[in-house]
Amino acid sequence: MIDPGTRARLFHAQYHSFDYDIPFWFELARETGDPILEMGCGTGRLVRVLAGEGYRVLGLDHDTAMLVHAKSRLDPDLDERVTWIEHGLASFSLTEPICLAIGALNTFAYLNDSDFCSALRSVTPILEDQGLIALDLPPSDADPFMPGDNDAPLDEFDDPEHGTSIELRARITATSHEQTDVSWIYDELLPNGKVNRYIWDQTYFQRSEETLRKLIHDCGFTVRATYGDYDFAPYQGDSQRLLMVLKKK
Repeated sequence: MIDPGTRARLFHAQYHSFDYDIPFWFELARETGDPILEMGCGTGRLVRVLAGEGYRVLGLDHDTAMLVHAKSRLDPDLDERVTWIEHGLASFSLTEPICLAIGALNTFAYLNDSDFCSALRSVTPILEDQGLIALDLPPSDADPFMPGDNDAPLDEFDDPEHGTSIELRARITATSHEQTDVSWIYDELLPNGKVNRYIWDQTYFQRSEETLRKLIHDCGFTVRATYGDYDFAPYQGDSQRLLMVLKKK
């Protein structure tokens, strides 16, 4: 399987250079101001870029190894703008008011309905009256697991820490209504020609827009807008992303 330190390293390798979504978050941050809370900050990719733009950011994650990785890669000049919080999304409690809460890159797609609502409700007491929550989710009809060739990897990337190449595949182990159990398979190609394989098992919830709207309403929020990509294009049936901007009722 995969130990926490390796999981954090591979996650960082996979996403550290991903920047397609950055303009979307910057635009919302310019509208709301700070402090900004990232729910499920992982190894700190988004926290670093927001803090680098001068925003005060709180990075929340339950995974100790991810936060260790995140802290080690933060420029010391940004320390005073960043607060790291180790806690699960479903039950966190903060006191500092925030203006924007972010759930980037499918974070909320790994929460069941109960935890999804608990995470949103945890934001309610600290979100400013004009504050926003923004979620980046997969549309229910998009297939995130299989490339055109089932033997081909979903993604290939380099690990800047180890200087190795990594191929990512997915194996679906169980499915039910809007829920998929998936094993993410990381094959790390070593310089000696050998391959280290790591497997990360997760449950993935791919909800329809209608289901999400009802869930969000039940959690005490309304949907201000939905977008189909990071350029704020309207959400349509063939959109590859479902970006939802929420506000208090």
